[in-house]
Amino acid sequence: MPLRVATALTFLLVAAAAHAEDDCGLMLRAMSHFRGTVRSLEPIARDHAEAIPVDLDPQFVVAIEVDGVNSGEPAVHAGDRLRFGIHSSARTFGTDPVVGRTFDFDSERMDCGGAFRRLLTLQVHAKNRLVETFDGRLEVGHSYRAKAKWVAGEGLTLVKPLALPRHHDGGVMWTNADSFTSSGKVREIVFEVVSRRIEQIGERQWLSLFDATLIELRPVGND
Repeated sequence: MPLRVATALTFLLVAAAAHAEDDCGLMLRAMSHFRGTVRSLEPIARDHAEAIPVDLDPQFVVAIEVDGVNSGEPAVHAGDRLRFGIHSSARTFGTDPVVGRTFDFDSERMDCGGAFRRLLTLQVHAKNRLVETFDGRLEVGHSYRAKAKWVAGEGLTLVKPLALPRHHDGGVMWTNADSFTSSGKVREIVFEVVSRRIEQIGERQWLSLFDATLIELRPVGND
């Protein structure tokens, strides 16, 4: 599945989740990482309501037995048997047979009011970091390349503004911005989105704050 299409689908899923959880109050989204073995893969049936939907148009149910939790706040535990509604094996795993195989998985979790609510996404952990060009949208667990500068009174600021869902205001909170010291100069940065906090601040009004970690920064042009 092309990256651009996958990112668009994730953005739509996330936007829908943000608006659907009107009773959430304060929502936290972060990544959970676990190792699991695929036990079965079968076409979805109408009575598979217990499957966790992680694609917009799920066509199959994949059963995964959790072998262990790698990192992140645990949303699952060793021994859990999870059923995910996915679009296809090829989109999630690639073209090779998967039943009986063990993978490292990344899954975005959603907490509401400090309590775990559900998982939103599922993908096989990539061995090499994929760095996307920042186009205004941010997704938890993704890494981006963008231009940024230090603005007095505001701190490290992305040159391109955030593209947020309707009725959302927000910004980026940097976990290690002290390493960025070139005041006023534009730099190219690579960063990873660690989490996203969404707080309802009024009727049909939300505040979205992304936590991000700087990975690399370098001059732009001859600067």
